[in-house]
Amino acid sequence: MKILIRSSRKEQEIPFQPGETVFDVMLRSDVPPNSYCGGKGTCGKCRVRWVQKDQEFLACQLPAEDGMLIDTVTENEIQILAQSLEKAFVLNPVVPSDLGGLGVAVDLGTTTMVGYLLDLESGQELAVASLANPQRVFGADVISRIAYTQSNPGGAEKLQEVLVTALNAMVADLCRKSQRCTYDVGAMTIAGNTVMLHTLLGVSAVSIANAPFEPVFSDQRLLSPQELGLAINPHGQIIILPSVSGYVGADIVAGLLVCDLEEQDSYGLLIDIGTNGEIVLGKKGKMLACSTAAGPAFEGANISMGMAGVQGALSSFRLHQGERVYETIGGITPQGICGSGLMDIMAELLRHGFVDSSGAFARDELAQWQKEMLTAVEGMPAFMAVPDLISFTQRDVRQVQLAKGALRAGVLTLLKEAQITAQEVGRVYLAGGFGNFVDVHNACTLGLIPAELEERVVKIGNGAGLGAKLALLDQDQLDRATSLKKQIRYIELSTRSDFQELFMEAMFF
Repeated sequence: MKILIRSSRKEQEIPFQPGETVFDVMLRSDVPPNSYCGGKGTCGKCRVRWVQKDQEFLACQLPAEDGMLIDTVTENEIQILAQSLEKAFVLNPVVPSDLGGLGVAVDLGTTTMVGYLLDLESGQELAVASLANPQRVFGADVISRIAYTQSNPGGAEKLQEVLVTALNAMVADLCRKSQRCTYDVGAMTIAGNTVMLHTLLGVSAVSIANAPFEPVFSDQRLLSPQELGLAINPHGQIIILPSVSGYVGADIVAGLLVCDLEEQDSYGLLIDIGTNGEIVLGKKGKMLACSTAAGPAFEGANISMGMAGVQGALSSFRLHQGERVYETIGGITPQGICGSGLMDIMAELLRHGFVDSSGAFARDELAQWQKEMLTAVEGMPAFMAVPDLISFTQRDVRQVQLAKGALRAGVLTLLKEAQITAQEVGRVYLAGGFGNFVDVHNACTLGLIPAELEERVVKIGNGAGLGAKLALLDQDQLDRATSLKKQIRYIELSTRSDFQELFMEAMFF
């Protein structure tokens, strides 16, 4: 029995077994389904069109039938941040040049992956490649993916397999772009969150999902290409950068290589906002870190019309003289809302009195032009961001409150632990895709970042990618990563009653 999966790029006939869904079949195709919930039917993102019936269905809820013709509905490429600040370095590569003279630095994110091909003799960046993390079909966040490994025999091996396949494709793409050979790649440095690194190594991350949330490993790991099945010089090295804890990973350590917090006399903050919000508060002699369960709302998940940063995502929004002004990625018709657009809409709703400080939609006190922008969706008040196309519901507001409340409470907890006020923080470094594209003023309007720090924010772009490059090009930077791991004191927020109190307060606007 087979079904035909059709996308704008190709058609593919895939066999299936009785009891499988179209989602299951698409996992084995070259066009994996769009999914945030791992096929549980809760996110509503894996829409496909059953051509013979001319209807759209959720792939995870549609039993496969012999002879089906399935059209994918959404397959836009995700907007991936590869750029970062410039930073000087001393060229002292981690491997000798006789291994081919090339190295690859990788930022292995929950949602996206970025690779950089570097000439180890000159330090020059030869090529950049990026792609969506293929694990996203098993869940938008790391907890969903851990759950997948628990409920599916061989799940950990499957997560590893798709990552290794993607990394090999990325290395091949990098070498093709620069007209070089994969055999000339003698080293790879990989930064990522702790769960991603566990899944890459085929190690169960179940212990990270349960108290006391301890990883199986957190130290730097040195592996051969054969151990992971990576197609580079077989005599080369794979270097996994060190992590701090189960939820403060090597991506944050890599970002700290860029910020130099541990060398400063005054406190600085590093904030990486993604499916989790990792925060480091530090200065010379004192480094504190925590992770907040911000959830994937900032990346479009758990939002009724949320989506990743792909073509058609509403990425910028404001109200000007009672009119909607917005932009989408690619300049095409709006199809949903990505993280930066989410923050803009929420800030405008608050700024113009559509919602009150508790997050509830206002009713009677609105002007007529405001009332005309409101509607109801499934019995809930909702704001029409784009008439007849994009709505933003009361439930969406609550998701933003939960996410921003968790992040703000994490910042306030670290400030309290250091016994300082926000005013005493000299710099705030925003890392990652969301941090790069978000409007800082709107983030401060919502309380995501303390308002007094607005003028001190520095966007470092892909800090994890730049840190991985520094560690590849300079052995001293790689050693520094291990030193940073040892200097950081991790604060577990789930055991602190004061965090819960701060979180409740921080959900208000």
